[in-house]
Amino acid sequence: MTVHRFMSEAEYECLISGGKLMNATDHARERGQRTDAVGFCFFTEPPEEAIHWLSGCCYPDWCVTMEVPDTLLRPATATYRDPKKDDLMKGPIFSGNRPTMQKREWCCTQYGLADGVKVIAVTQKYKVSAEIRRLLQRMGMMP
Repeated sequence: MTVHRFMSEAEYECLISGGKLMNATDHARERGQRTDAVGFCFFTEPPEEAIHWLSGCCYPDWCVTMEVPDTLLRPATATYRDPKKDDLMKGPIFSGNRPTMQKREWCCTQYGLADGVKVIAVTQKYKVSAEIRRLLQRMGMMP
């Protein structure tokens, strides 16, 4: 299956160097039942669309498009802010009353090139500067 993932510099370096990436995070426990995903999350929508609902939930240092064997992925559903219905200029950003939407994701607890993952394309066009990252982290808007 062709999927995309926004990832940190460290994750990207591990992937392209042939390392095995492992993550058993139960996101339901971490995010208050807003998802049933465990581990790494991938999406199938175009990255230029997905960045709007994934901003603040991921490290956008790299956007990697890859072919991942179907046997590695399991479907998951997550709740995100709905960028088409949410006007961030109205009301407090942290009000908790933002419009949301359900999205289909794909997840796995481990993956790597040795598992048959093939990198198709990479870009850094969604990367934010270190200063902006620190500001967003202090505001609780980025991991």
